[in-house]
Amino acid sequence: MKKTNIALVATALLAAPFANAAWESVNNFDSGSTAGITVARSNDEPTNGGITIIADPNDASKGILEMDPGMFGGDGTQTHNVWFSIPFSDIASTGTIYAKMKRGELVDVVWGTSPTAEPASYGDYSAALRWELDGIFDFREGSEGYPEVTNGSSTADTWYHTWFVLNSTNQTYDVHIQGGTEFPTRTQVANDAAFRKQGTDPQNRFYVRMSTGDITNPKSVDKVWVDDVTVDTAGENLSIPGTDVVVTDPGVVPTENGSGQLSNISTRGQVSSGENAMFVGFVVPDDSRRVLIRGGGPILGGFGVNGFLANPVITVRNSSNEVVATNTNWEDNSNSASIALTAASVGAQPFTAGSADSALMLFLPKGSYTVEVTSGDSTTGVVLAEIYRIP
Repeated sequence: MKKTNIALVATALLAAPFANAAWESVNNFDSGSTAGITVARSNDEPTNGGITIIADPNDASKGILEMDPGMFGGDGTQTHNVWFSIPFSDIASTGTIYAKMKRGELVDVVWGTSPTAEPASYGDYSAALRWELDGIFDFREGSEGYPEVTNGSSTADTWYHTWFVLNSTNQTYDVHIQGGTEFPTRTQVANDAAFRKQGTDPQNRFYVRMSTGDITNPKSVDKVWVDDVTVDTAGENLSIPGTDVVVTDPGVVPTENGSGQLSNISTRGQVSSGENAMFVGFVVPDDSRRVLIRGGGPILGGFGVNGFLANPVITVRNSSNEVVATNTNWEDNSNSASIALTAASVGAQPFTAGSADSALMLFLPKGSYTVEVTSGDSTTGVVLAEIYRIP
C-alpha cells in the first residue's frame, strides 16, 4: 500500500550545467549491441518480455533501450529484470548516476542502483524510483516503503531526466527529476533517503525491474525506454550529460576485413548533380534493423578507378519520401568511431581518415527505404553505394 501525503523537500533548482562536469557514459545504446546487458525473467517465463535497441525517434543514428514486459503469464507474479555494470568501485565515495526514462501508458517499473552482483528482487535495490499504473513517481525510503513524490505525476511517452546522488558512507541518496510539464526545471524530490539494501558493497549495478501481473491484476502492459545511462564517480553532478560525456573507445578497428558476417548489397555507377543521382532501394522486413550505408568515391581511387566522385552525398528516405538522414563526410558523424569498427567487422574496405567518402549507421524500423547518392560539389564521377545489414 502506498504512503500518501508524505512531506518531502521538493526544491526547484537551476538547470545550468556544472562547469566541473565529469560524466562517463555507461551505455548510450548507440552501438546497437546488447552485450553486457543481463536479462532475467522470473520462473523462466518465456513470454515475459525482452529487450531491443531501437532507433531514437529524434535521431536515427542513435539508439535507445526498449523494454517489453511481454504477455501476462503464470500466476501474475512474473517479473522482467534487466541490469548492467556501472563503474562505482569506491564504497566510500559519493557519486551520481543519471538515466533518461520514458514509459508507456500502463507500466509497473522500478529503476535505480544495486550492490548485488546479480540483482533479482526488489530487496536488491539501494536507491530506486518507481512508476506504477497511476504514473506517479515514487522513491524508496529504506524499509519504509515507497512514498509518492509530491506533485509527482508524469506523462506517458515523455522523456524524464533522473539523477541519483549516492552517499555510500551514509547509506543515503538524493533524487532529482526534470521533464514533461510536471518538472520543467530540475527538481529535488528526495533528500537523504535511506538505502533499501544497506551494506558496504559498491553500488555498481544499474537495475530495472518490470512486473507483468495477470489478467485479473494487470501491471506492466506497455513498454519502457531507457537512454544515456551516465555516471560521475567523483561527486554530485546535476547537469544533463551532453558533449562533456566521456565515451569509452569502441575498440580497435581490425586490420583485416571479414571478421564478421557479411550481408550486403552494392552497386557502382556514374553520378553527377541534379537528376543524375544514383538510387538504391532496400527493405527492412522485421521490427527494427541496424544498417550501415556508405557512399564511396575517394576510396575507389585507391583501387585504380579513374574519375571517381570526389564528394559523394548520401541521403536516406523512407517510403513517404521523407529524409531519414543524410551525410557528406563520414567522419562528421558523432558515431564515426563505431562506423569504422562496424565497417571492418562486416568486411567493408575501410575509409581512410580525412576522406570525403560518406557513411551512415542507422536504426531503421520495418519498411522500405531508398538511398540517394548525389554529388556534393556539382562534379561528375564514379561512386560505389553499399548497404550492410549489421548482425
